[in-house]
Amino acid sequence: MHRPIALSGFTLIELLVTLSLLAICATIAVPGFTQFIRNNQVQSASDELYGLLLYARSEAAIRGVTVSIDAPAANRWNDDLVVRTLGEVLRRLGAAGLSAGNVTAKGSAAGFAFQSSGALAAGGNGCLTVCHADATDIRCRYIGIRASGQVLPPNAERPETGECGA
Repeated sequence: MHRPIALSGFTLIELLVTLSLLAICATIAVPGFTQFIRNNQVQSASDELYGLLLYARSEAAIRGVTVSIDAPAANRWNDDLVVRTLGEVLRRLGAAGLSAGNVTAKGSAAGFAFQSSGALAAGGNGCLTVCHADATDIRCRYIGIRASGQVLPPNAERPETGECGA
């Protein structure tokens, strides 16, 4: 006598229940994941800008000359950024700048110049604000620059070093 071979696998009902649970989980997770990505874009852009400011300041101290970092305008720090000294371009982010990922960056000035001592050439304090262009629920990050030239790391709290770009 032969016994029928037992078939293994999933029934249609089990498959539909699993797919339904997966769809519910994805519906809950996607908005949070989108916010996570946008937060990371803002953080990445602010970290890149912070690094560029530190680079400009350190080059001023190493070379013993004034080094400037310039943007096209005070409200366009996410565009073409150039670090230069005495007519020589040391570093350039290019036309895309920080705009990848829909990030906007605004500053209290269109540029900052660091003296060979590391202090800001114009005196006074400065600030840069990095935000997400498409989302108002994403916290902006602020980079403060003191008159002494100290560059404060990107932070979600507005620094006390001057007026940040709106």
